[in-house]
Amino acid sequence: MDRNQIIKNYLDLAGKAQEAERGYLFLDTNSKDVFDEAVNVAMSYYRENGITRQELTDYNDSKRNVVKCDNVNDALAAMKKAFS
Repeated sequence: MDRNQIIKNYLDLAGKAQEAERGYLFLDTNSKDVFDEAVNVAMSYYRENGITRQELTDYNDSKRNVVKCDNVNDALAAMKKAFS
């Protein structure tokens, strides 16, 4: 599995932990055990894969980076460069 997929998987797990937290703290739809389990799964994955805060920052920054182009050919060239 490539590093970007590992980061994406972690972010998905962290998102589920946040949903469990919301359900536990605000909506009364989850128990503390559900919340604790979701957090533990996300943190275990984080540690097991040696994910760093810098990797998370770089991943999120790369999703936000948008190249503005004047025409379709420039846009295609930018896409090829980004995915090469």
